[in-house]
Amino acid sequence: MESKKLSMLRQARNLAIFFLIITLLGSCCILATSFLDGPTSAKISDFIKSIFQTVKPDADIDHGNCSGVSITSPIVFGYVGEISQLTVSPVPAQSTLLPYKITIDDPNVAKLEGDKITFLSKGSAIVTVCLVDRPEISSRVRVWCIGYQAKQFVDMQCDNLFGTNNTVEARSVNTPQIYATVDGVNYHSVDWRHESQATVTDLQGNPTDIAKIFDFDFIAYKPGSVLVTFSYGPELSLKKQVQVNVVDTGVNPLPTTIVFTSQTLSVYKDEHSRPEDFVQQVLDENGNDVTDLYAGAFVLQSGNESVINVNKDKSAFSADAVGQTILTFTSIFNENLVVTVPIQVVLYEPQSLHIVGDEFLYIYDDNSYSLQNEKGQTIPSKDITWAIVKGDAQISDGVITVDGLQTVTITATVQTSNGPLTATKTLKVRFYQNFPQFIRKIAGHFSAFLILGACSMITSILCAKGKGWALPQALLYSLFIATLSEVFQLPIFTPGRTFSPIDIILNLMGSTTGCLLVLLLFGLTLAIIALCGKGKFSKVIFAIKNTHFGRFSKGKFNKFIEQISTEPLAEQPLDGNTTQ
Repeated sequence: MESKKLSMLRQARNLAIFFLIITLLGSCCILATSFLDGPTSAKISDFIKSIFQTVKPDADIDHGNCSGVSITSPIVFGYVGEISQLTVSPVPAQSTLLPYKITIDDPNVAKLEGDKITFLSKGSAIVTVCLVDRPEISSRVRVWCIGYQAKQFVDMQCDNLFGTNNTVEARSVNTPQIYATVDGVNYHSVDWRHESQATVTDLQGNPTDIAKIFDFDFIAYKPGSVLVTFSYGPELSLKKQVQVNVVDTGVNPLPTTIVFTSQTLSVYKDEHSRPEDFVQQVLDENGNDVTDLYAGAFVLQSGNESVINVNKDKSAFSADAVGQTILTFTSIFNENLVVTVPIQVVLYEPQSLHIVGDEFLYIYDDNSYSLQNEKGQTIPSKDITWAIVKGDAQISDGVITVDGLQTVTITATVQTSNGPLTATKTLKVRFYQNFPQFIRKIAGHFSAFLILGACSMITSILCAKGKGWALPQALLYSLFIATLSEVFQLPIFTPGRTFSPIDIILNLMGSTTGCLLVLLLFGLTLAIIALCGKGKFSKVIFAIKNTHFGRFSKGKFNKFIEQISTEPLAEQPLDGNTTQ
């Protein structure tokens, strides 16, 4: 039967092999993460952040590029008992949505359960969404409960709508109202512009030039009989025959002349516009200025939909491509008033540009910048070409990441009709924006190499033949892995990643701490041995002293066991100077 010292020696050999395997596996995992591309690495980072955000939503969370939140749910109207889902989105859209809370100022109108809103009674309320740890980043939207959902129509307010005996006394009529019922009870009137659609046809259902409904107004052009159809929801509809007898009372004089801001209209690409943006003056048949009444009352038609795209209602347009076409303006009150003007779509024409953002860049942070013109208008990011002209940094859509303490100069260029226009900004780099953020950012590097350093130190103590070289060997190994992992992050190996000397320093700090912790524990063990007497722990010292990498093979280890089994097991100092 083997002595306790030989048994301890076998355990030490097995432990040394175990920690050697753990150290090598940990090193392989660290090096493997170095080969992850930029987007994949960012996704993993966001996933780790989401874990901490879920566990502790009120913590000091790194907001990165998230500068706002918005409620993007299209439903702001509802009936009593209806449940709607509120959709909350980050601003900018590509940033990570952080923990938020939703509140409502009037719980009598609706109640909130998570992201769902249940309407309780008629009225309106303001719904507010804000980030948990930064309430100043918030957004508000007003919601309306418009009562009970109508089951059937009773009547329209036709007498008041179209005048006494259904006679139209002017060329336009205000928005009509619909009476609705709930379970046979006349409950309330509903503004059809929010809930329904209305059409005007002749009595056979064909298009008519007698009257039209435009922008929620009933427009009468000449006498005759029309059929007004109101569709309320997907199933309910009501038809009403109306006799139109136009009586010009002078309330709405007929427009006859349009004066535009220029002979050729110019708009910027991706800009949305309405007629009133370009109509400078409208005159009636008597030469009077009626601009306030008719500046926006036009039906639009584009000569080229790929350049100018008119919306479904033909009341507004957007510039989709650089080029020239024609835009036709037809007055909805006087169909004989038709004006066609050339329209030119151009790129931005700012006189000057300036980059907006913090005066400092911060390591381990997403530093966001935007571009504005001399009027303070923000230029869309997709029209900007960002570039780094000085310093080691990366920029994408105005978001800068930087690795070292340096000075960085960035440029933002916009193509205009007069050529490229560029803004320049020089920024100094700071180590961190705030201490909690710094701790979070370095935790990954530091903790990973702390564990690697501890494992490599234990491995060195057990595997090194000269035990005095255990600490230098462990530190050199950690430095090698730290440097190699950063070398593998060079763009030639991994797209979207960069070599960072600061990361090497942080990694080495972590591994050094791990090595020192192991040495501290080992030193405490030796102190206990000194206090309690060597005899009680002699087998531990013997096992550590006589275990090294050269004896890991089974044959060599058994040969050594046979050799020392025939010799007295003398006490030997643990200094690495004696040889077997």
